[in-house]
Amino acid sequence: MNQDFEVVEQGDTAFLDRYVYLTPGLQQDFSGSFDLSTRGSNFRAGVNAKYTHKNIFGGAEQLVLQAGTAVETGGEIFLGEQSFPNNLSEISAQADLSFPRFIIPFFKIRNSSSYYVPTTTISLFTSYQRRQGLFSQLNTRLSYGYEWNESRAKSHDFKPLNINLVNVSRSSDAFLAFLETDLRLKRSFDNLFIFGPSYRYTYTNQDINVRRNYAFFQGQLELSGNLLYLFSSVFDQNATRPYKVFGREYSQFFKLELDFRYNWVGPEQQVVFRFAPGIVLPYLNSEFVPYIRQFFVGGPNSMRAFPNRGLLGSFIRPGLDNVSTSFFDQTGDFKFETNLEYRFGLIRSFRLKSAVFADIGNVWLLKDDDGTDPGKVLRAREFLNELAIGVGTGLRLDLPFLVIRTDFALPLKKPYLEKGKRWVWHEPGFINGPWLWKNISLQIAVGYPF
Repeated sequence: MNQDFEVVEQGDTAFLDRYVYLTPGLQQDFSGSFDLSTRGSNFRAGVNAKYTHKNIFGGAEQLVLQAGTAVETGGEIFLGEQSFPNNLSEISAQADLSFPRFIIPFFKIRNSSSYYVPTTTISLFTSYQRRQGLFSQLNTRLSYGYEWNESRAKSHDFKPLNINLVNVSRSSDAFLAFLETDLRLKRSFDNLFIFGPSYRYTYTNQDINVRRNYAFFQGQLELSGNLLYLFSSVFDQNATRPYKVFGREYSQFFKLELDFRYNWVGPEQQVVFRFAPGIVLPYLNSEFVPYIRQFFVGGPNSMRAFPNRGLLGSFIRPGLDNVSTSFFDQTGDFKFETNLEYRFGLIRSFRLKSAVFADIGNVWLLKDDDGTDPGKVLRAREFLNELAIGVGTGLRLDLPFLVIRTDFALPLKKPYLEKGKRWVWHEPGFINGPWLWKNISLQIAVGYPF
């Protein structure tokens, strides 16, 4: 938008005419992104594409189509005494259709503000994941909901309808045998039906036109299975738990995630603090939480010194003294993570910036019904001892339209080692040598981690 002014004299009076010149925006847009991470012999890469049409039906309705694929290779996956090559392939697609108004059956809500326009969104998502030699998983989700701004600082996202179908297929004999030794994992990999509402609240006092400190808070709540359980209890009293719908057991759980950040902003630098806990609890119709709703840490946007799903309390498989790859079964019911990152300019003419950071966190189970390993379970007296710590530095190419980020991270504390050996600076070659190259993580991604 450009503005111009012209003085117009009429008799002995001068008037000021203002001209506003608007440049039409593109109705259609294509974009893409990628992420890359490596640690030891483990390598993961992903590519995503996005298409947007901002006026698909002529009334400011917006259609967004996204597709992505990812591969992971290197390292090993352990199933008891057996090990398998870590080979993962994944493909996903999503379609979102948004309308600039509330669409509520049998009701009509008139928007009282032209500045904050609400949206109604219908979303369909599907992903197919294949772990070679282990299993395949198809995840399909349909949602219908509303987004609106209460003010410049406060926004809401309420989805009264969330339907999620999870199908696990092509399971190998070795994988099925391993599930028999882990009741929690076996039940969390069942073909389940997830049905229930979700709500997200976001607050931020950031002003993009003013350089000042600002806070960010986001809370997300998801409930599943409550309405179905009520109907099952009333209309199918002779049935035994777990109840089923359409012949499929449905999940019942409560999930809460919090994300608090505070940014100290200076002329050429920034300090960002983040605290992001989470908890998920199964009840009544479910004893365990579905695998896709459990928490994990590690990777380019979390505990960057550790791989995806590289942590679970103080648990480690017998015979291993290091974690150099991800494990699909290292997920938990409780997550604790906090991060501190100092960002500063490096070469202004090239828009090159840098950062140093520290990540602290882990995930735990809230109960271990099969009693296989108490190190997986959250214990108050061991909480501090089982926090993983990683530090690192990175480069950011801060372009006007995207940020390309590389992070180099090292673990300082590995909670899965023996007590007294978890702080790793005692390791030979900590500063240089084989240990350093074996433990350093390289994360390449688009955008800031938080």
